[in-house]
Amino acid sequence: MYQLFLDAVRKKGKLTVVEAHELSGVHPNFILQIFADLGTIPGVIYSRKHKCLFTTEGFKKFLEKRAASRQVLDIFSEL
Repeated sequence: MYQLFLDAVRKKGKLTVVEAHELSGVHPNFILQIFADLGTIPGVIYSRKHKCLFTTEGFKKFLEKRAASRQVLDIFSEL
């Protein structure tokens, strides 16, 4: 199970609980425990808030997208 999730996150850069459930059929609570364990591996980041497992590069891209969307929201809120 660990290797399945690790391979998937390294391939895509990001793995959500829903995607992991589709891959394995395992209960989401158990998946979150596995994600937390995998998050201790160098180069793999577990975001508890977003319930996703990321590679370091995937997490950087995720943060860049969030920052860009925040800027867009700020522009619209000023109108």
